Formats: sequence, C-alpha cells, structure tokens
Amino acid sequence: NNGCVPFTFKHLLSKVYFNFKNTSTSDKSTYEISDIKISGAKKEGTYSITDSKWTSVSGTAAALNFGTTGTTAIAQNGEATSDFARLLLPGENQTLTVTFKQKFYFNGQLMSETPDDQPITKPLTATFAPNGAYVINVNLQAGSPITFTLDKLEGWGDADPIITIK
Repeated sequence: NNGCVPFTFKHLLSKVYFNFKNTSTSDKSTYEISDIKISGAKKEGTYSITDSKWTSVSGTAAALNFGTTGTTAIAQNGEATSDFARLLLPGENQTLTVTFKQKFYFNGQLMSETPDDQPITKPLTATFAPNGAYVINVNLQAGSPITFTLDKLEGWGDADPIITIK
C-alpha cells in the first residue's frame, strides 16, 4: 500500500570522450589514431552528500585507455571519436597527460608514424564537474602544434532526473 517514492538521480562522476579532428589545409592529408590514454586522473576521494562535493581527492589512477578512433583514416575536415568513454573523478584545474599514437598519410602514402615507445604526449588542464559529459577535441594539422579544446556535452546531466522506485 506504500506509494511510489521519486528521487533525483545524478552521476557523481564525469564522463569523458576524445574526438580527433583533421584541420589540415590539404585534402590529401589523413591521420589514423590509436592507443589513446589519459594519465594523472585522481584515484580516490570522498563524496559528501551533505555538501554535494568531493573531498580528499588523491592518488593517481592507472592510465585510462580510450582505445582508437577505428581503422578508418581521418580525412581533411573529418572527425573520429574514441572507442570508449571513461569516468573520472570530478575536480577543478586537473592536470592530466594525454598520450596517443598517430600515423600521418599524404596522398595515401604513409609519411610518419609514432614509434611504439614514444607516443605523442601532451599536457591537459581541465575542470570536470559531477554529472558532466565532456569531449576533449584534439586538433591535428601537419606542421602545427596539437591543440585541445574541451566541450561539455548536453544530455548526460540534462535528462529527466526523476526515477520512480516501487
């Protein structure tokens, strides 16, 4: 005879994806990306329901593997998303390290390839909020520095939060 009890559900973690963009000026330039990883993410923390925030966030987790962008080369102005999304402990001004391997092709011919023991390594400082989903955009252009932008996705934290438990 008890009625339904609604409650608000929100994720306590942050969801992160990678999206690689070929911003080359030549339509003959293509990339293949593999072994995408983030290191430096926090390993543990305490969440306070009373304060709605994380405290005592510490430790360093093992590198988080995001997979590849698939076997299809990324053409000029094309994009490819990582195979996996990963969950991270939220926090402000997190200093992370992004690593990945790339193959660069010009006119269909392999021009350069990242050695297995020397992946491309770039620092990333970002703020991730609880219940937020993010895309780390990696801009690739031959002869130019690799740049990152961070976009917050709509939807993950914006869904109807009321769940009815019977």
